[in-house]
Amino acid sequence: MKLSVFSIDIIQKLNSNSFDAYIIGGSVRNYLLGYEYTDIDIATNAKPNEIIKIFKDYKIDQQGIAYGSLRIISNHEDIQITTFRNESDYHDQRHPKKIIFLNTLQDDVLRRDFTINAIAYHPIFGFFDHVNGLQDIYNKKIKLIGNAQKRILEDPLRILRAIRFCCCYHLELEDATFAALHENTHMLSTIPIATYTHEVQEILNSTYLIKFIRKYSKLFFSILGIENSDEKRHHLFLLSVENSCEDNIIIHTALLYFFKNDLLHQTKWKLSNKFTHSTKQLLNILSIMEEKNNNPNKLLQLLKYNKSDVHTTYTFYKSLYNKQHINLLENFIFLEDLNINARQLIQLGITPGKQIKMILDDIIVKVNTNELPNSINELEKYVKLNYI
Repeated sequence: MKLSVFSIDIIQKLNSNSFDAYIIGGSVRNYLLGYEYTDIDIATNAKPNEIIKIFKDYKIDQQGIAYGSLRIISNHEDIQITTFRNESDYHDQRHPKKIIFLNTLQDDVLRRDFTINAIAYHPIFGFFDHVNGLQDIYNKKIKLIGNAQKRILEDPLRILRAIRFCCCYHLELEDATFAALHENTHMLSTIPIATYTHEVQEILNSTYLIKFIRKYSKLFFSILGIENSDEKRHHLFLLSVENSCEDNIIIHTALLYFFKNDLLHQTKWKLSNKFTHSTKQLLNILSIMEEKNNNPNKLLQLLKYNKSDVHTTYTFYKSLYNKQHINLLENFIFLEDLNINARQLIQLGITPGKQIKMILDDIIVKVNTNELPNSINELEKYVKLNYI
């Protein structure tokens, strides 16, 4: 595991003062899963006052000292050091009332959330695993440490964190962990809206979102606050997911298409303007495709949209209406598909400016209504006859 000179220096200083010190948490997890890691957290049996004494020549952020956490700051990096501890009496389903400092790593890891977050690393002695986290990394499992039900009741945010890890790292939920998450989704209402919204946005933008939905659909509906929507819409949404490509924007579009009112009226998290804006164009494109049967020329309205957005929406359209065999956009020509462009028009003698756009708009419509073939010779002849 590659570490910065600064992080190794901190561990060595703690060790030279007869204290244990290990890298632990997300950086070790990400390294073992094959992902990038940046933030380094160090766990030690040195007490906060002892850490301050050892690093008296460094700038120290003491904001988290009540929880045994200090941040050592250099010119280019800052590293959090936390004393081994035990936590109890969570007063707001999140923060512990009582902190007891401990002497061993083995005792410290038992208060952590998931086994994959409790693997420690020392640059000389390697990995230390007291909760079978390495096995869960190998099996690609998310597993709560200790009694799963108790750990969720301590901090319901662990429900969203577990789901986020699944969606970001392509993991599955261990059976007891899944049961605890599923049975305690009602506890999500205790999470502050800002925190909840952040976690949901991370989930909705994650790499393996579609795979998670396919395996844990009921849990997905619960965290979004749409678990009580009618089953028909759930079924149609899942069908569109099953038939779609691995593209999150399609999932976002499908969510607003089927559950817009439910999402707007639920109170667990906020539907961001960014989320609705990113899907607005796709929903408009979908509306054009749906109206095509009543007015074939309606498709011409697609020309004002980006070709990529149109094809992305078309994937959803085909999955939504189970029309995989129908090519709605067959022979449909976008501006970049035209066999004539602005440079060629200028070479023909057209003055650069608004007239170029007007001519291209005219040509693209005529090509798509079969009034003109998409042939360079025919298009040049049309321009010369009508505009020169």
